[in-house]
Amino acid sequence: GVAQGARDEAETAVKGLLDRWLADRNFVTREEFDAVRAMAQKAREENEALKARLDALQGGPQG
Repeated sequence: GVAQGARDEAETAVKGLLDRWLADRNFVTREEFDAVRAMAQKAREENEALKARLDALQGGPQG
């Protein structure tokens, strides 16, 4: 009813204010964080694979 509509409108307004406040402070979204984390994990895995190939070409681990 009317109360539910007012509640929904208030929640929407508060969410909008919070979203703007967070955006103004350069916080990232969960989606952005997860995307960067996945990119970093892939880069680590590629780095480990390249290191293993380099070690094999050089005749073993170089410390």
